[in-house]
Amino acid sequence: LATAKDAAEAARSAVDGPRRALKEARGAVGSARSADQAAQKRVAALQARIEALNLTLASAADGGEALLSAGADGTLDGVLGTVASLLNVRPGYETAVAAALGNAAEAIAVGSLDTAEAALALLRSRDAGRAGLLIGGGAAAPSGRVPGVDYAIDAVTVPGTVRPALEHLLRDVAVVDDVPAAASLVRREPSLRAVTREGELVGAHWAQGGAAGGGQSLLQMRATLDEATEDLAAAETAAGAAADELGASMER
Repeated sequence: LATAKDAAEAARSAVDGPRRALKEARGAVGSARSADQAAQKRVAALQARIEALNLTLASAADGGEALLSAGADGTLDGVLGTVASLLNVRPGYETAVAAALGNAAEAIAVGSLDTAEAALALLRSRDAGRAGLLIGGGAAAPSGRVPGVDYAIDAVTVPGTVRPALEHLLRDVAVVDDVPAAASLVRREPSLRAVTREGELVGAHWAQGGAAGGGQSLLQMRATLDEATEDLAAAETAAGAAADELGASMER
């Protein structure tokens, strides 16, 4: 009787073992499939976001698009690209720099005043809309500085051709934490303008700001595009790993 019972237990164990293994294998496949699906959705969402950002950046050019096309086909020499594409802004400073630059942040950069003159003539002759132009070349801005000030220009890296233009636009702009700090600085140094990290601009004779809204500036969109591109690369790597894990799980 004991021998029969032992044999029955052994037979049951022989059946239960494969059942548990099959259940675990199915669970592993299910988990791997869920991870693969989530990774693929993440990749698709980021690809759609990047495409939308690229379309928005392209459509925002208005007359600038005509200038970029003329530069690309050789009709207009000296077109350097959009200002947003040329600027590399320190993370966390994008909103402040965009506010300080104003319309210049959405302009087209050109290499010289001669190119700017030709560009304006081209827009008028083709009835191609309007565009702002950041004009490269020229002398550097005066270097006098107030000690202890976080100047906006120091947060910007830009090709040397347009560096003087950026210096003239930003040389008197300080980046501060909030409006009270901006007002305090301008009271002490009326020759300066102060911009907060939220994009509120305060000067001795002009201030601008208020509630957030109105969408992103081109500089902010460019930063968002760069971030989304990095996220996409990471998501594609994760998706590849998830697909490999799914394949391995199904082969077990």
